[in-house]
Amino acid sequence: MLVVCEIALALVVLVCAGLLMRSFSRLRQTDPGLNYHNVLTMAITLPQSRYAEPAQQTRFYEQTIEGVRNLPGITDVAVASDIPLTGPSGQFRVYMEGLPDPGSERVPRVPAKLVSSDYFRLLRIPLVSGRAFTEADTEKSTRVAIINETFARRFFANENPLGKRFAYSTNRILCEVIGVAKDIKFRISDAAPREEMYFPATQRPQLSMSLLVRTTVEPASVGDTIQKEILHIDKDQAVTEIATLEETIGESIDQPRLTMYLLGIFALLSLTLAAIGIYGVMTYAVAQRTREIGIRTALGARSIDVLKLVVLHGMRLALIGLAAGLAAAVVLTRLLSSLLYEVTPTDATTFASVSFGLVVVALIACYVPARRATRIDPLVALRSE
Repeated sequence: MLVVCEIALALVVLVCAGLLMRSFSRLRQTDPGLNYHNVLTMAITLPQSRYAEPAQQTRFYEQTIEGVRNLPGITDVAVASDIPLTGPSGQFRVYMEGLPDPGSERVPRVPAKLVSSDYFRLLRIPLVSGRAFTEADTEKSTRVAIINETFARRFFANENPLGKRFAYSTNRILCEVIGVAKDIKFRISDAAPREEMYFPATQRPQLSMSLLVRTTVEPASVGDTIQKEILHIDKDQAVTEIATLEETIGESIDQPRLTMYLLGIFALLSLTLAAIGIYGVMTYAVAQRTREIGIRTALGARSIDVLKLVVLHGMRLALIGLAAGLAAAVVLTRLLSSLLYEVTPTDATTFASVSFGLVVVALIACYVPARRATRIDPLVALRSE
C-alpha cells in the first residue's frame, strides 16, 4: 500500500508540474503582437511644483524625446503612461455617441494608454487603418483616439470606426477615432487580447510617464547616456526603474515561473521516493523468497523466468498506483486551470509522457533486485534454510 500510494502521489505531482512546464513554455513562445526586443524603459516622475501646467509637462517630454533620439545607437523614442504587456493601465468609461447612457453600473470600462506619436513605430505595432498620432494633435486641437481591433469589433461591428466619436470618463469628452491598431496582448499571460484605446500624450499629459527607447546596441549600455541627456534638459530631474522591456516582461511572469519550479522540485522528490519505495519493497521480497527462488532454479527455472517473476510482481504494484494516480490527477489538475496558459488540465500529451516516464522508473527500480535474484545459487539458498 505504501508503494502504491507513493506512485499515485508521484504521478499527480508530476502531472501538475508537467502541465505548468508546458504552460510556461507556451507563455514564453506566445506572440504578443509587438516587438519588445532591444527596448529600454525607465520611469520619469515630474515634480508638481515645477510642472504644474500641462503645457510644461508636454514641453519637457517633447524635449526629452528629441534629445534622446539624437543620441548614438538610438532609433526610436516614445513616452507612455504604462509599459506594454505588463498591465494594469487606467480604465475609462466609454460612452458611444448616439447611444443612450446605459447607467453607471453597466457602462463599459476599457483600458487606456497615453502615448506619444512614435509609440506604435517603436514597438512595431502596425495600424490596420487610419493614421498614428502626430505633433498636430495638441491640447488645443480636436480630441482624437486610436483603438485596437477588438475595440472596433465590439463597439463598431460591421461599421467603419474611422471618424466615429465616443466619450470617455464621466466628463463626457468626445474624441474622434483616427486609427485602428493591431491587437496586442494587454498582459503577456493573457490568452486573448482585450479592448484597448490610446490617447495622445500631448492632449492628456501627466506627471508620471515611462520613457521607451529602441536601440541598435545593447539597451542597458545607453542607460547612463540617456540619464545625462535628461539632466541636461532639467538638472534636477532623475529617472528610475531603468530596465529592458524583456526584463520587465520577464518579471511579470515570475509568479508562474516560481510555481513551476517549486512544483517541479516536489515532483522530483516524489518520483525519487517512489523509486526508492519500489526498490526497497522488491529487495525485501527477493530476500523473503530466497528459498522459493532457489527451489525454482533447482527445478529448472531459467534466469529469465526468475527475472519475470520479480519484475511482474513489482510492476503490478506500480500499475495499480499508476491507475489510482491517473484518476486522482484528472480531478485535482482542474484546480490548476487558472494557472495554465493554452494548456487544458487534462492535456493528453502531459498525462501520457508522465505515465510513460513513471513506468520506466518503476521498471528500473524493479529490475535491479530482480537481476540480483537471478544470481541466487540454489545450493546456497537451500543450505541457508
